[in-house]
Amino acid sequence: MLTNRFQNLYLFKNKIYAGGYKGVVSIDPNTFEIKNYHVPPSFKHTIDINSFVEMKGELFITTLNHGVFRVDKNGLHQFSYFTPILSSFSFDNKILFSSNKGATIFNQNQLLTDKTIFREREFPVIWDYSL
Repeated sequence: MLTNRFQNLYLFKNKIYAGGYKGVVSIDPNTFEIKNYHVPPSFKHTIDINSFVEMKGELFITTLNHGVFRVDKNGLHQFSYFTPILSSFSFDNKILFSSNKGATIFNQNQLLTDKTIFREREFPVIWDYSL
């Protein structure tokens, strides 16, 4: 396993995903098979994973200082450099990223297809979501 220190757990497509400072681990709860998802080799830093988020049936992680990464069978791929991200939440085809400057809501379709940042509105700083 990548590490024994995990900051987040997330259930996605019948697997448990755990995020730590060295990457992501998936665990199949039926077979206990473990798969490690490493940070890209070009990355010289550890990453602080602070949340998992789903967009259009795909899994992403958000990090404190290195943006958003897509999780797929081949590993972690940097998707967006939007930082810092303290937490995130996906709802109604939108995604909310909270930073030390406040929270920003983006349209998922635009973020996924154009990788452009579409600012809809800002809110005060939010550290965690409980819905």
